[in-house]
Amino acid sequence: MNADSVFWLCLAIAAYAFAGYPVFAIALARRRKTMPSAPPASVPSITVVLAARNEARRMRTRIQNLLDSDYPADCLQILVVDDGSDDGSAEIARSFGHRRIRVLRLPQPSGKALALNAAMAQVRTPVTVFADARQQFHACTLAALVMPLSDPAIAVVSGEVHIQTADADGHAVAADGSYARIERALRQAESRLSWAHAACGAVYAIKTSVFRPLPAGLLLDDVYTPIQALRQGFKIHVAPAAVAMDVAGHDLRLEFRRKLRTLTGNWQLLALQPWLLNPFANPAWFAWVSHKFIRLLAPWALIGALLASAVALGPIPRIAFWLQLAAYAIAAATLLAPRLMRHVPLATTAGSFVALNAAALLSLPMYLRQRDLRGLWKA
Repeated sequence: MNADSVFWLCLAIAAYAFAGYPVFAIALARRRKTMPSAPPASVPSITVVLAARNEARRMRTRIQNLLDSDYPADCLQILVVDDGSDDGSAEIARSFGHRRIRVLRLPQPSGKALALNAAMAQVRTPVTVFADARQQFHACTLAALVMPLSDPAIAVVSGEVHIQTADADGHAVAADGSYARIERALRQAESRLSWAHAACGAVYAIKTSVFRPLPAGLLLDDVYTPIQALRQGFKIHVAPAAVAMDVAGHDLRLEFRRKLRTLTGNWQLLALQPWLLNPFANPAWFAWVSHKFIRLLAPWALIGALLASAVALGPIPRIAFWLQLAAYAIAAATLLAPRLMRHVPLATTAGSFVALNAAALLSLPMYLRQRDLRGLWKA
């Protein structure tokens, strides 16, 4: 295979991962009619499981946010599982002295997976909602998560995280980037097509009976638990009204680390659940491969396209070589000097794109190098 052929092959892989599949899924979903969810005959009791480690500065406001929910108070329980915190997180949770709040404190850090296993051993309600300490729920979020579960075919319902920042007057305004908006539209499309295969870890609900214990050191409970539900023959639904609000991050290193954790977790899942790559075993195989697996391969394809275009003979690959160099230079400048580049058209998008693919590129070496991944769950 000559350099020109390698260039076009690599370009096709990257184009499918970032444009082809999302456009196809979103366009197909728009033609699919969906029936509105019927309200449940009765309001089920739910337990909100809040796993936390050293979240003292957020714990009080987070619990109060859950208590202020519109969900009927007599049907709502909150179970805080403290994963060996040493900053008083558990004591703050206990200080509420509320009959609806229980605190389970693990004596030493065990990782999120084992913390959730310990919590689920104590859940007795038919529905469990998983939440993080960092975000805040809208008042209607819990109800929006629970309502689709009245459908016997649905066992997992995912909400969505919306990013906010403050404007010049101190008012909260939306700060979701292009990538987040596209990803949100794609997840909603997959839900309408019955292709959904993951949930948003900060805001999702399950029928408690579908939960299966999580392997120690697991990074992505919000993917592992939904795929276990898929394997049991259930569907995953995305509820756009179930919103968790987050604050825009200003630490690029922290945001990069979170993305690296997620992508490393995808390699871990493939090692733990190889049936995901089997089209006869995975009911969401096409979506899983298109959305998850090829995204892991895409940065390698981008590198291949750049190297092949440098030595290709065709005019288009040669032009593409210089265009790629220019795009990467703009992205690098954006990452190094974001304030200076924020007024350059598409510069922020280019920077985010390169950061995402850098994390994907490093995710496989990270997974292969690090045997114990539990330390990444706080990322």
